[in-house]
Amino acid sequence: MTRSGPAGGYAGYAVYITDLNLANFRNYAQVELSLDRGLNLFVGENAQGKSNLLEAIYLLSTLRSSRASSDSDLVRRDVLDSEFPVARLQTE
Repeated sequence: MTRSGPAGGYAGYAVYITDLNLANFRNYAQVELSLDRGLNLFVGENAQGKSNLLEAIYLLSTLRSSRASSDSDLVRRDVLDSEFPVARLQTE
């Protein structure tokens, strides 16, 4: 038996993001984050990439961007044609 949550999802089940790895995504050439199971805060000055981290998680979870109108908007601007963007989200 499954239990439906308020948004049609499954109530009582949780997914924890343990790692986020990005290459050539938005302003990140390379980033590897290990996240705690509890609360994680992204803190920094304006235009340093906090929203880009959240967008990467959203993109990997839903397969669409919350802000970009095209896929090319997601690729770091100074990337060579031979370098592909890479993103990996690991959950528990």
